[in-house]
Amino acid sequence: MARVTINLRDFELKGNILDISAKGSFIIPEMIETYRKDKIDKEFLECEDEIACTASVYNSAVAILSFNSIMGKKRLEKILIDIKKSLIKDGKLVICDLNIGAFSLPNVYTIMLKLPGEKIMKMKYTLGINPFRLKFKDIVESIENVGFQVVKKIVDKGVYYIECEKAQEAENEGNVSVT
Repeated sequence: MARVTINLRDFELKGNILDISAKGSFIIPEMIETYRKDKIDKEFLECEDEIACTASVYNSAVAILSFNSIMGKKRLEKILIDIKKSLIKDGKLVICDLNIGAFSLPNVYTIMLKLPGEKIMKMKYTLGINPFRLKFKDIVESIENVGFQVVKKIVDKGVYYIECEKAQEAENEGNVSVT
């Protein structure tokens, strides 16, 4: 059993948050409890497989321990497009996950989560062998392909952290000018 530490102490949540976490779905609600009521709205959208939102209403989307279970680049890009539709104009997407290969062993991890307010949580995380698991560089490439701009990407001690914003679309996109 491998031991991994994920430090989310400096992670700041603001506004309406879309929690798209799968195996780490308890983490964001736990973090929210540590914030003061005036700093954050406490509404969450729970979804099974598809994101039901069509209106851009969320300031940020957060995925903790979720992207390792997505099979294939095409599926990832479909999910990212749905997330992008759910975010406001200057919305952010934050992803934090384990940086492991498709056939990595061991596949059982003990994860120490360092949360705001000096809170530490421990969780057991089991991840099966997935020949379609995407590498970090593939995830970053997919994020950029669907119209996000990566503003921060860190890989450290078996964990990756990606922060990105909706790319500002040009006003005259699609128009050709001849001079």
